[in-house]
Amino acid sequence: MSDIDTINNGCPLCTNIKRLEAYLLAPDEVIFFDWLTIKQSAIFGYKTFYYPFHRIHKETRIKRCSLDRIIKRFEAIGILTTETRQKPNEVGRTKYYRMNFAEVVKRLPEIIDCNHESAKSFKAYFNALARMQTKAERGKLQPSVSEQRTDINSTNLYNTLVETYKQRIARYNAGQVTADIPTRKKTPTQLTRNRSINNRLGMLSERYNEDSVKMAFIAYCDAILTGKDNVKAVHNIMTYFLTYDEVEDCFTVVDTFLAYFQQNYSYQS
Repeated sequence: MSDIDTINNGCPLCTNIKRLEAYLLAPDEVIFFDWLTIKQSAIFGYKTFYYPFHRIHKETRIKRCSLDRIIKRFEAIGILTTETRQKPNEVGRTKYYRMNFAEVVKRLPEIIDCNHESAKSFKAYFNALARMQTKAERGKLQPSVSEQRTDINSTNLYNTLVETYKQRIARYNAGQVTADIPTRKKTPTQLTRNRSINNRLGMLSERYNEDSVKMAFIAYCDAILTGKDNVKAVHNIMTYFLTYDEVEDCFTVVDTFLAYFQQNYSYQS
């Protein structure tokens, strides 16, 4: 392939200069505006969403002081609402975001140059987003293919963990986990399942194959059943197993027990 063909076959640069000319916003405001638009519509299905600052910075390279200024401006013109509140079923508070696409349509003259050649496509695009957002908030929007797939993966993984939990209790009661048959038998209880756990299961299924998660859960269940110090105070089996570190972007408990399984279990376990 010649150099001309390589150049003509696609530009890898991230910024469309022609579209950038249409914006009346500062460059960092453009980046955050586009980031919010994609997150609100394509990633979170038009629902209010929470996102930690360190991840916004990692994805946009916008510094905290600049982000605070941009958020205040977007809130002032009504295209964005934010609220700091408790995360569902978790410890800690974080900022929730909601991009108001209907208001974006009204405020387009403050966001883009209405005389630019891209103005009509901008208006059509955000009008469509506004209609989709209204349908979503009224509960009439069908889940996307990716959302349906994530829900299926979450259900399948949850069912696998339930069966694994029952099997480990049966092995424990039969004396196959400890050296002796325990004098007090364990009874399997219902494993918690809620929206937060579903979301975590979906995330987990995207990062690990089912066998790896099952191996980690086997070691985790055995540690709970035998009263190991690091898990004997666990109040909710699923919530603790799905502990997610937002700073490191990892499932710390899963990683710990997967490593433990690899070091201490034979394949037959």
